[in-house]
Amino acid sequence: MRSKSDLRAQFLDIREQLAQDLVHYNSLRVVSRLRYFLSKLSIKTVLAYMPIKNEVDLSSLYKEILIDGHFSLVFPVVHKGGLLFRQVSNMSDDLSRSTYGIFEPKEGCECVSINEIDLALVPGVVFDSSGYRLGFGGGYYDRLLASVSFDTVGICFDFQIVDLLPIDSWDISMSYVLSETRYLDLKRAAD
Repeated sequence: MRSKSDLRAQFLDIREQLAQDLVHYNSLRVVSRLRYFLSKLSIKTVLAYMPIKNEVDLSSLYKEILIDGHFSLVFPVVHKGGLLFRQVSNMSDDLSRSTYGIFEPKEGCECVSINEIDLALVPGVVFDSSGYRLGFGGGYYDRLLASVSFDTVGICFDFQIVDLLPIDSWDISMSYVLSETRYLDLKRAAD
């Protein structure tokens, strides 16, 4: 089996070479499926992410959510080697580019306790059919997911789902994985 670093490099290279119109089109397909998925849940607060390096872009859905007000959106902020969570009420006014190049909530946005989060939308470089995730390698999501009990939805494009990834003892499986044509319900599979 190939190493995590080799797989990460391979899938990042593939994703970064995607044409922007294809990223946009397939992101909208994921948004459509995710909108339906979220409509079936009873949740109040969702941990979201802003895309980088051709990740699935859910921004159009976030704008709808904020207009509808059915639940709150919080985004991670890298802080002292960990993550803080801040609520966003307006995508245009509340986000700014961080030193890492990621759009994050501004300091004036309300901090939200991790205990208030009901569901996390989690980006990744590649996922496997058991829901395990390979990220950028910083460990932010690994540390977060090890300490929470809320459900997680791995968000990706179809090509980012493989049969099997190398896993370590600290790796945590997603509750669900969703792409433009695939939906893996790993909670049901575990029951």
